[in-house]
Amino acid sequence: MTENKITLTGLLAETASLNYQLLRLQIDQLENELIVCIDPLQAMLETPENKPGDTTDLNLPSIKNKLTRLQHLRFELNQADQLCRLAA
Repeated sequence: MTENKITLTGLLAETASLNYQLLRLQIDQLENELIVCIDPLQAMLETPENKPGDTTDLNLPSIKNKLTRLQHLRFELNQADQLCRLAA
């Protein structure tokens, strides 16, 4: 009977663990989307003059939004990690 008993602590621990895993996957996906922007951005910063067409593949507002989202996800991941530790 005790094996089938669901405890609030166990449920909290499982939920925190799943939330942590989901956040980690979202961060990995976002980092993979951003990594392709590194070389073009670096080239743009190293070029003294911005030539037309050099940044056609870069959507700077989109990159900014992704970086902001990444920052928020990392904050949430830190909170989820703390919750996992408390629930353990």
